[in-house]
Amino acid sequence: PDMGADEFAAVYNNALAGVVATAVCDNKTVSPAGTLYATSVCDLIARVLPSGGTPVAGRINTCVTRDAAQQYFNGEPYVQRHYDIEPAAGAATATATVTLYFTNQEFVNYNTVNSATWPLLPTSVLNNTDPARANVRVTQFHGTPTGGLPTSTPGNYTGARELIDPLDTDVFWNGTFWEVTIPVNGFSGFYLHTTQFNTPLPVVVNYLTGRRQGSSHLLNWKVTCVTSPRATMILERSADSRNFSPINTITADALRCNQPFDYTDANPLTGMNYYRLKILDADGKVTHSSTVALLNAVKGFDIISIAPNPVVSDNFKLNVASAQAGKMELAIFDIQGRLVNRQNIMLIAGFNSLLVNVANLAAGSYTMRCNMGDNQFKIIRFVKQ
Repeated sequence: PDMGADEFAAVYNNALAGVVATAVCDNKTVSPAGTLYATSVCDLIARVLPSGGTPVAGRINTCVTRDAAQQYFNGEPYVQRHYDIEPAAGAATATATVTLYFTNQEFVNYNTVNSATWPLLPTSVLNNTDPARANVRVTQFHGTPTGGLPTSTPGNYTGARELIDPLDTDVFWNGTFWEVTIPVNGFSGFYLHTTQFNTPLPVVVNYLTGRRQGSSHLLNWKVTCVTSPRATMILERSADSRNFSPINTITADALRCNQPFDYTDANPLTGMNYYRLKILDADGKVTHSSTVALLNAVKGFDIISIAPNPVVSDNFKLNVASAQAGKMELAIFDIQGRLVNRQNIMLIAGFNSLLVNVANLAAGSYTMRCNMGDNQFKIIRFVKQ
C-alpha cells in the first residue's frame, strides 16, 4: 500500500543494490537529516545528506550501475560499481555529503586485475587499519551522461570532471561493506579508483602553508601550470574540514601561475579553521590541494592527524595546529604503557607538518601524548606495521 512518511519506517537490508549493465534507481525527496536511497526490496544504493553552502533539496534520482567486467578510462581502471545522482533542481550548484557503498569483493576484484600496475584498494582483511584506504579516489563527472543510463561511462558527461580525495577515515569498513563518504558540490556521475584520471594534472599544487599573524591567518601557496595556459585558484575555508566556502579567488596566466601567492584571512572563524585550494585549469577541470588547519585562539593546540596511520615506514607526519609558537614534548607509550620514545619539537603559530622518526619502534599499537605545558596535552593512537 502507498503509505505516508509518518506511517512507514523502512528497515534496510545489508545487501547492496545493483544489476549488471542495468541502472537501478530510487527517486524520492531528500530529508534535511539525510536520506538512504534503496530499491523496492530495501537493497541499499547510496545516502545523501544536505550540507554545505547550498544544501540539496527536493527529489533526487539516485542510481547505481554495475559493469559486467573491468572498465577503463584513459587507460586507467575503475571499480565496476558506479553512481549517477541527479537532483530535480539545482544539480549544478547544490551541495551535500554523499556516501557511496561498495562490496568487499568489488575491491578484491579491482586489486586482482590491477595489482601489478595500480595502487591497491583496501579490503576487509585489514578493514579500517588498511593503509590502502589512503589510495581511494573518486572522480566526479559533472552534468548528465550523454548516452543516458545505464550507458554512463567516464568522460561521457556534459560537464567538467573533479578529482575527490576522501579522508582516510571516510573510507570505512562497517563489517559488511565499504562506505566511502565525500563532500559534493554539484551532482553527476561518481567513479571510484586509485589513480588520478587524465594524469598528469594540468596544474600542480607545490605547497599550501599557513600561520597565525596576530589575529589574522596568513596563507602561502605555489602552483605550477604544467600544461594549462592559466589557472583559477579559489581559496576555501571550513569550520569542520568537510563543508568549504570560497574566501578569495585569483586567476593567473602561466607565467604568473609559477610565482608564489599569499592571502591574509583577516576575519578567521573562532576555533579551528581549515583551508584548501580549489584549482580550475583552462578546460574547467577541477583539483584540490591538501588541507591545512589553523587554530584561531589565544593559546592551545590540536592534533589534526598522523599520516599514514598505520605507519608503514620509519617515519610519519604529525600534523598539528598551534595557536602559539613553542616547544611541544612528544612521548610515545607501548600497549603496556611503557615509555618507548620521547622527543621535543618546536612549533610555529600555525599549521605544522612534522616528520617524526619511529625507526626504533617494533610493530604494534602505540599511544602518543603531546604536551605544551600549562596542562595543554593531546593524546592520539597509531599502529606501526
